[in-house]
Amino acid sequence: MMYERSRRQGGQAIVLFTVALMAMMGMLGLAVDLGWSFFVEKQAQAAADGAAMAAVKEGLRRASATSTPFNSLTCNGGGVNQLYCTNGNPTPCSSISSPSNLYAACKYAEANGFTSGGSSGRQTVTVAANLGAPPTGEGLSANNVKYWVTVRATQTVPQLFSAVLGNSQGLVASRASGALVAATAPVSLYALNREGDCVDRDPVDCGINIKFEQNGGGFNAAGGIVLGSNCTSVVIANQCTGYTGRGGTNTSVTAPTPIVIRGGGTVQNPSTYHPGTVSTGGGGGLFYDPTRGLPQPPIAAGAPIPTCGIQNGTISTSSALVLGPFNYYAYSTTNSQQNKPNASGAEIKIDTSGNGSVTFATNGTCPGILSSTGATSQVGNAFPVYLFHGGMNIGGSSSSTRVTFGPGQYVFDGNYHTSSDENAKSFVVNGSSTQITTSGAAGQMFIFTAPTGSNNTGYPGLDAQVNYLSSQTATTGVRFDTTTAGWYQGKHQIQPSSMNASTTLNGLNTSGGGVPDSLQPYNGVLFWQDRRNTKIKYTSDGTYNCAPYVTGGSSTCVKTTSEIAADRVTPGLQSPEMELGGTLHLNGVSYQPRGAWVEFQGPGATMNVGGLQVLSGTIYSEATTMVNLSLPTNPITQISASLVE
Repeated sequence: MMYERSRRQGGQAIVLFTVALMAMMGMLGLAVDLGWSFFVEKQAQAAADGAAMAAVKEGLRRASATSTPFNSLTCNGGGVNQLYCTNGNPTPCSSISSPSNLYAACKYAEANGFTSGGSSGRQTVTVAANLGAPPTGEGLSANNVKYWVTVRATQTVPQLFSAVLGNSQGLVASRASGALVAATAPVSLYALNREGDCVDRDPVDCGINIKFEQNGGGFNAAGGIVLGSNCTSVVIANQCTGYTGRGGTNTSVTAPTPIVIRGGGTVQNPSTYHPGTVSTGGGGGLFYDPTRGLPQPPIAAGAPIPTCGIQNGTISTSSALVLGPFNYYAYSTTNSQQNKPNASGAEIKIDTSGNGSVTFATNGTCPGILSSTGATSQVGNAFPVYLFHGGMNIGGSSSSTRVTFGPGQYVFDGNYHTSSDENAKSFVVNGSSTQITTSGAAGQMFIFTAPTGSNNTGYPGLDAQVNYLSSQTATTGVRFDTTTAGWYQGKHQIQPSSMNASTTLNGLNTSGGGVPDSLQPYNGVLFWQDRRNTKIKYTSDGTYNCAPYVTGGSSTCVKTTSEIAADRVTPGLQSPEMELGGTLHLNGVSYQPRGAWVEFQGPGATMNVGGLQVLSGTIYSEATTMVNLSLPTNPITQISASLVE
C-alpha cells in the first residue's frame, strides 16, 4: 500500500517545477527587457545632456561674438553669429541644418549614438529653444535665465521575453535642458593677475596679487577673496617676483571664508591671513575674469552727442551751476575764420568756491561754446552720456569743491600728458574738503578709456563721438586729432589730502529706471577700465587664451610693443592704475583687467569703503590703513552655460 501511494504521487515535482519555471522565465524576461531599456535610457540621457550643453555653449560663444547684451538677445535664425530659436516647439534634428547653435546639439547627439531616424528608424532627436526660462524648469525665471535649449532623445526598444505578455515594443525617452544663466559673484576682492602678469611700478611686480607697501594695515573683505596667481616665494624673472600675497609685519587679511588661491600659490606671513588660505589647483572658472563672456559696456548713445567747449578747460563758479550731457573738450584759442575753438586736448578742471557747486544733470546747459549741429539732444534722457575728452580734475585750488553726478554714463577719454607720470591722470579728485555726491536711483557708470590708436578699433561707440567732434571742427580749420595729440590712458585717482573730503558714488542700478537695454548686463558697475588699456591681450568678449608660463619663457598673453602703442598704453608710466583714498562711500563694481592694479592709500587708520566689489590685477596697500569692504549690493553678474534640467 505504501508503494502504491508513492507511485500515485510521483511526477508532482515536475508539474511544480514547470509552473515555477514559467514564472522564473517571466521574471528573467522582465529583468532582461528592463535592463536593456535602462541601458538605452542611459545612452539617451547622455546624448541629451551633451547635446543641450553643446547648444548653449555654442550659443554663448555666438552671443558674445555679436557684442549683443544678454538682456537684449534675439533669435535671428541660423547665421554664423546668431542664436537659433524654435519658438519653444520641438523640432526634429533632420530639419535643422548648419550653421546654427542647435546644429551643434544634433551633431553632439549623433556622436553619442542618437539621430533622427537612427537605429533603423527607431530613434528620434528633437530640439526646442527660445528666450527666457524653459517651461519645464522648476524655480527658473527670465530674471536669471536668458536663453534655453531642450533636447529630447527617444528610442523604441523591441521586447524579448515580455512580448509573451503582448508588449512587443517599449519606448525609452530622455530629456535635458541647457540654458544661459545669470548668476551673481559676491566676492569682495578679485585679484586676477597670473604668474607672469607684471605691473609697471617701481619695482616692477610680476605674479603678485596682494602687496603691503608698509608694515601694518590690511583688508577686511566681507564677500571673500580670490587670488589668481600661483607664485611661491621663488623669484623668477618676468614670471614671479615673490609670493602671491606679500606683506610686512602687523598686517591682516580677513574674510568670512578662507582666501582662495590658484594652484600652488602661497602668501608671506600666512598667520596674518584669517581664517587661512586654501590653494585650489588648475585654472578653473573661479580664477577667470568674472566678466568674461561680456563685451565691454558700450557708450550708450548711438548717435553723436552735442559738443561743449570749455575755455582754458576750467569750470570755476561760486554759485550753483548745472551742466548737461555733452561731448566736453578744452580749448584755449579760437580760429580767425568763424571764432570757433581750437580743441587743445587738455583736461576739464572743476573748481568751486564759497556757495559754488557743479551738478551734472540731463536738463543742464553748456557754460562755454556749443556746437550741436546734427547732434542728438539728450535733454530729458533718464540715463544720458557725458564725455570728457582729455579727462577731468576735480578740486583744483579750492579746498571745498562740490560736485554732484546725476544718473548717467560718464566717459573719460584719455589724458594729454608729457613724460611725467603725475600728468597722466584721466580722472582726479583732490583737495582737503572736496565733496562728491550722487543723485538718482539709476546710479552712475564711469568708463576710463583712451582715444583710438593707429590700426586699432576704439572703445565701443567712442569712434562715432570722436569722429563727430572732429568733423564739426574740420570745416572751420580747428584741430582735433587724437592720434597726434599725445592722449593715452591715465590714472584714475580719488585721493584727497584729508579725511574731511568725501566721495559718494553708486554703481549702475538697472532697477532704478531709465537704464538702456545695452547696459542691462552691467548691473552694479561703477568703474570700468577699458580692457585695451593693459598690456594683457583680451578678446572682444573679455576672454583670453594664454600659453602656460615656463621658466625663461614668455606668454602669448603679453602684447608686443606695437600692440601696446596701438592701444594707447604708455610704456614706462604707472598706467593703468587706480588710487583710492579719503572718506569713501562707494557702492558697486570697480573693474580693471589683468595687468592693472588698484592702490588703497588712506589717510587714516580705517577706511570704510562701502559695498565695493574690486576686480583688478593686483591690490596694493600703500599705508597703515585697514580697508573694510562690506558685501556688494549689486555684485557682478556672470553669464554661463549650464544644465538646468
